[in-house]
Amino acid sequence: MAYKNNNFKGKGPKGALVDYCRTTSCFGDLKVNALACLNTQDENQFRNILAEECPMDDGNGEWAKGLFPLPEDHWINQPYGEEQSFKTLLHLAIERSEFRFIEALLSAGARADQHNELLGLSPIHVAIGTGNLGLVKTLVGYMDKKPRINRAKLMAYNRAGQTALHLAASGGRNDILTYLVEHPDVTNVDPRDLTGGQTPLYLAAKNGHAKSAELLIAHGAQLSLKICGKTVEDVIKEKMPYFDPLRVDVIRKPCIPMDIGDHLNTILDQAQMNLMKKLSNSCSVLEFMIFIQQLNPEELNQVNACGMTLFQKACDYGLHEHVQAMLDHGMNPKEVCPECSTAPVLLAAANGCHEVIQVLKGHKVEGKSDVTTNFSVLETTSGESVLTWVLKKPKQLIGTTFSYEKCFNILMEDGGPNFNAEITRIINHKDSLQNTPLHYGAQLWNQNVVRQLLERGANVGIRNIWEETPIALIMPETMESFLDDYCLRSKNEVTHDDFSIEFNYSFLAPPVDDPRFDENDLEGQKMVENAALPETESLWYMSQSKHHRHLLNHPVVTSFLWLKWQRIRGYFNRNLRFYLMFVACLSWYIFERFGGISSRSSITEENDSFCAELSLRRDDGHGLWYALFAFHACIQVALILGDWRYDCIHCDLRTSIQMCFTGWLEALTAALICGLLYFKTHLLWTSLTILMALLILREVLQMSASLKRYLVSPENWLEMVMIGLVAFILWVPDALLANPCEIKRHLSAIAIILSWAELITLVGRHPRLGRYNIYVTMFYKVLKTFFRFLIWYSFFILAFGLGFYIMLHKDIPGHDLSKDEYQFFNYPWLALVKTSTMFVGEIEFSDIPIDLEGNMTHIGYLFLLAFIFLIVVVLMNLLNGLAVSDTGIIREKAQIVSAISRVETISYIESLMLGDPFDFLSNWPPFSFVKAIPSLAICRCLYRNQAIRDVSHKITGATGILLFYSMLPTKTMMIYPNKRSNTCFSLMKDMSKEVISDAKTIIVRREESKRWDKERFSMETQIRELREKMDNVEEKLGKIIDILAR
Repeated sequence: MAYKNNNFKGKGPKGALVDYCRTTSCFGDLKVNALACLNTQDENQFRNILAEECPMDDGNGEWAKGLFPLPEDHWINQPYGEEQSFKTLLHLAIERSEFRFIEALLSAGARADQHNELLGLSPIHVAIGTGNLGLVKTLVGYMDKKPRINRAKLMAYNRAGQTALHLAASGGRNDILTYLVEHPDVTNVDPRDLTGGQTPLYLAAKNGHAKSAELLIAHGAQLSLKICGKTVEDVIKEKMPYFDPLRVDVIRKPCIPMDIGDHLNTILDQAQMNLMKKLSNSCSVLEFMIFIQQLNPEELNQVNACGMTLFQKACDYGLHEHVQAMLDHGMNPKEVCPECSTAPVLLAAANGCHEVIQVLKGHKVEGKSDVTTNFSVLETTSGESVLTWVLKKPKQLIGTTFSYEKCFNILMEDGGPNFNAEITRIINHKDSLQNTPLHYGAQLWNQNVVRQLLERGANVGIRNIWEETPIALIMPETMESFLDDYCLRSKNEVTHDDFSIEFNYSFLAPPVDDPRFDENDLEGQKMVENAALPETESLWYMSQSKHHRHLLNHPVVTSFLWLKWQRIRGYFNRNLRFYLMFVACLSWYIFERFGGISSRSSITEENDSFCAELSLRRDDGHGLWYALFAFHACIQVALILGDWRYDCIHCDLRTSIQMCFTGWLEALTAALICGLLYFKTHLLWTSLTILMALLILREVLQMSASLKRYLVSPENWLEMVMIGLVAFILWVPDALLANPCEIKRHLSAIAIILSWAELITLVGRHPRLGRYNIYVTMFYKVLKTFFRFLIWYSFFILAFGLGFYIMLHKDIPGHDLSKDEYQFFNYPWLALVKTSTMFVGEIEFSDIPIDLEGNMTHIGYLFLLAFIFLIVVVLMNLLNGLAVSDTGIIREKAQIVSAISRVETISYIESLMLGDPFDFLSNWPPFSFVKAIPSLAICRCLYRNQAIRDVSHKITGATGILLFYSMLPTKTMMIYPNKRSNTCFSLMKDMSKEVISDAKTIIVRREESKRWDKERFSMETQIRELREKMDNVEEKLGKIIDILAR
């Protein structure tokens, strides 16, 4: 009988759209009413319900071929609840042997091959259990000698891996068994189950069913199969000694054993098709489990599944149940095929197979096997890790059940120490493009993913091949909340004596980018420490981002910079004292040699030149500059003692003594000071020569770290000019010069300016002198602005200078220029110099040589007025305005400017001392054409040799400036700001009060926010409860009113 269907969803007759998921109509709830009709034996109503919802009887209609039988998720194929023991309508009808209802259900589209995952069986198994051959024939029957489209699978497996043959043979149901072994769909009469690999013949013999055993042997069942340590023949002799299997006439020869590997491969391919069609794979998993038991794990690993192992293929397809089955069987999850060297976990990650990832993780966490998945494994060719594959999202997963987001969440969730350690090893691993997981997370994912990566220790300052860092892609709000909530934690109340603050610096630590080691492994930490990798590059990149640089004032960052400064301060101070000594000696030398006679104590011989070499002088050297140098010597001694005292307080005794005896620069400084104070000017030239040699050595070291960075820095060019001038003054003999006194006097003046300018800049960059940092920044900012401005507008000054020369010069026939009182406009060069001084307001109107008696006097004054208006008034005020604007901006952001200066100073010194292993120094200046130039870092090339690097670090003590992993092995620091430290060697006890105050402010604000959130949640809960009570009251009032109305 055919049933009309006006509600089935799909392309019906004439394109009508129908909905097979609807469960309510004029019959009410169809599923409930259909069960009621079955219980009351109301066949007509039952058929009407099916006609309301289901398509045609057997699928012979052309339009229903793709829609019949009904999908697995249709209500007619879905089991009832616990009250019906999770059985379907067809299951219930078969149990009751209701043939008419069974026929109606099969004709309506109830699947005869539907596997009930809750009960672990199919309709054919239920039919076998009833012992009714008619039910079996109904489920697998033919119509008009043609196989029904909707029919049961005879070789379907139940939860124990048993087929209809197993059940019939075990129960001795010979009529059904005869029907089954003669059926063309049954090609193998020896299928094994999951309970020891039992065959139907084994079960028949075990239960003493001789007739069943005879049927199976006659149709090819094998006696030689070994099950549970015995052959089937042995079991027959033991259980049925009266039965002789050799006398049975074999009707059908035993089937040729199939290639189990090929069959398993076919099962996986079919399972993938089911997955794509969103069909259940329960039967496929059962069949797979049965067949893998016939091979040991080593044999399964050798199966070539189209260029992969079976495990690789299952992971690639996302078949998590099959993966679980192979893991339970003992397969190695790390095994790969020679044709495909990609680890199974990477294949699953690349396809977003989150359920497979979950299975592999669960297998590792449970620890039931010695061989588990290595989540830190890398792709052999491209270097991708499991995190990289997931975050790259290489495939579009539209229309699939896979999810990269779920994969990521599984990987980020806690999985025990071993799993967490493996994820930590790859959190900063770089692929072939030098991208880390954080690069992909910041580019392709939301900020929640970025936050999780940061909490796992992702470094924000690692560059890829395009010079991009993750910090530039992270939202400032995300970074700030991460610093507030994760990197800054506290215990106890702020006013409590045991109040503690914990700073977490994991996002700044140089990564242990090696899958063999974890950052918590001592070997991995030693590897990073030996490599001596910079630790402040991330903060430098943060300072270059306009949106993130305000975070440099966060207490987590300022506390780290404070710690870093404590490690690096000795080297900065030594450099500062060295340069101060050089400037003091240079100034004294220049004034003693080229200064006026009145500044000297005496000249013993009249023929002594006032600028003769000091070695030829007869004066004793006592005077103003000697006193100034003595004052400078006191400052040097005070600074040295201050540093030594600080080192003794904050370091252990051994380190303090080592610092005292290894301070060769302090010893040299002290020796030079003592020698100069005793020998006075007689030792000046020698002292300057020694200091010049050290200065040149310092510059050579900077060049070796990055020659490109050195040459593109204007400051370094000024230093080279200054060194050249001083070298000329000191080492070029006067005899080689025509007028040595005049030449060296002028060069000395320039040398003084350059050396003092460098000293002022160096002092202003001291991280402890925050205000002077701002002043230095202001100066260079305004200088840069003026320079850029005047590059263009200087042509106005040049034009006016040339105009004044043409208009006012007296270089004409009959005029003696030597007798002219005003010479400044008689020559082009002097005219340009004079115009430049007039530009700043030095006009001297009365001295301008405009001919008052000439006919063009008014033109000359108009030209002068134009100069005054355009240059002096407009241009000069414009420059003043730019300067005020720049300084105003710097003052508004004084703290940020100071923090940026501190970061730049510390990061530069650190990279310089460590040989710039990350090519950090080539980042400046930020011009694309300059970045294309190689760094030319000789030092980095030499440091590739471990021995050279170790020797260099021993000499310079460079590794002493590192915080990770010597001082901060856990990348965290705990302080107790309300306690007085009992130790004399605590580096943390003197932490800046501003840092602690800012940290406390954030902690108090966070706790206050939590308190308000808790109160708000409590109020919302109370309001919700009140609303529920009011609704109950209204309902009761409504009932009372209805009763009263009656």
